[in-house]
Amino acid sequence: MLIRGLIIIEGVGRKLNPSFNITDNLEPYTSKIIRRRFSLKRLFKKNLSRFQDINDLIDTLPDDINAILKKNKRW
Repeated sequence: MLIRGLIIIEGVGRKLNPSFNITDNLEPYTSKIIRRRFSLKRLFKKNLSRFQDINDLIDTLPDDINAILKKNKRW
């Protein structure tokens, strides 16, 4: 849907101004989005969250395995 919208905008822009180029008009926005998406702060925050999830998994995994094995033995 987004691509379709961009194509429609480009078509209208070219009818109004034949030299209209959508990529030239979108460049400031796309570069801002890319800078934000790949910023060191965001990547660090994302990986810190993943590390915390893995750490929690490692902490609870032995107890979870024990509980599964105990339930399995009862059957």
